[in-house]
Amino acid sequence: MPNGEYTVVVRGETFILGREQILYDSPNYFSTCFLTPSSKQNKVRDAMGPGGGVLSPVPEVPEDGDDESGDEEEYELVLHRDPYLFKLIEAYLSGYPILPLPEEWLPKYMSPEAALKALMVDARYYELARLVDILRAHLKTMAPKVYRLYVRRADHMLENFSILTSLIFLMCIDAFDGQPGGDALEGTGHHTGGGEDVP
Repeated sequence: MPNGEYTVVVRGETFILGREQILYDSPNYFSTCFLTPSSKQNKVRDAMGPGGGVLSPVPEVPEDGDDESGDEEEYELVLHRDPYLFKLIEAYLSGYPILPLPEEWLPKYMSPEAALKALMVDARYYELARLVDILRAHLKTMAPKVYRLYVRRADHMLENFSILTSLIFLMCIDAFDGQPGGDALEGTGHHTGGGEDVP
C-alpha cells in the first residue's frame, strides 16, 4: 500500500489509517485484512458476522499513459459499522485516551451507557484485545459499585432500626416493672361491685 496508508470506508465515511495505527493493538481485524500476505485471488474477502465489510481493490488511473499494472494494487476496506464509534476506534489506534467518552462524538441515538456497550461490541469485532480489557475494566467501575454501597447502607440502617426497637421495648418493660402497683396488669387493685377495695 503506497506510503503505508490504508483506507477504511465506514457507511460512506472515509478514514485513512497509518501502519502504526494498524499495528497499535495487533494482531487485529485491520492487520489481518491489510498486512497478511496473500495472493491477489485471496485478497478480496468478505468479513464474517453482522456489519461485516468487504476488502476490494481501488481502481487506479495511470498518469501520463504509464502502465502501472505491475505495481501492487491498492485496497480499501468497506464496513457497515457505526462511523461515530469508528472515530473513537481511530483515536484509540492513535494512542489517545478515549475514556470517559466525549458526548459530542457519540451516536445521537445512543445514551453514553449504550454507546460504551456498543463500543465494546465493535472492539471485539475489530479484535482489539487491549481495548476490550480497558472497556471491561471501565464498565466494572460504574453502576454495580453504587448498587452494592446502597445495599450495605440499607442493611446497616435495618440493623440499627432493629437494635433501636429492641431498646425501646426493654425500656417499656422496665417502666412497667418499676411503677407502684405495677401488678395491676394481673387484675389486682380494681374496684369490686361492693365498693370496697380488694387488697
